[in-house]
Amino acid sequence: GGVTGNYLGGMEAIAETVLSASAASITFASIPAIYDHLVLIGQGSLVTSASIIGMQFNSDTNSTNYYSQFGLFQGTTGQAAEYLGNTPDAYAARWPNVATLGSHFRVTFPNYARTTFYKTCQGEALNHESTATQATWLLVTAATWYNSTAAINQINLIPRTTTAGFRTGTAVSLYGIKVP
Repeated sequence: GGVTGNYLGGMEAIAETVLSASAASITFASIPAIYDHLVLIGQGSLVTSASIIGMQFNSDTNSTNYYSQFGLFQGTTGQAAEYLGNTPDAYAARWPNVATLGSHFRVTFPNYARTTFYKTCQGEALNHESTATQATWLLVTAATWYNSTAAINQINLIPRTTTAGFRTGTAVSLYGIKVP
């Protein structure tokens, strides 16, 4: 019995990307269907402009398949927004274009390989907007419903501002969780 592998707190590292040069996107392809759940963790910044970071699953760019809702908190102010089938990706985070301000996110994908239900994911992010002052930090929580029962075997991260690009040093890791 038991599960073997490179585990940290029940999570097994599947893949990691650390950029040695700027890149237009980050892709995790051929995700094995051997885990129960996935966790995606990233930290980085963008090159030319601040942007929302979107996630596309299985190379699906059909905007009617992605439904995201998020809450955003800045200082003592909060707001909510939703994207109902009008963006070709799921919401992961909003990142700045300041070299020294690496914002981060974590997204959890329950039952990503099962084919009974449409896929969902939920995440949180801490985003810096322009400086390191408290007034420009954003705390975001987001959830996405993906209109497909297909197993998720690819995750593509892309800035919605297509010219933004991921900055050198951006690091994103994908983990799998197995239930004993």
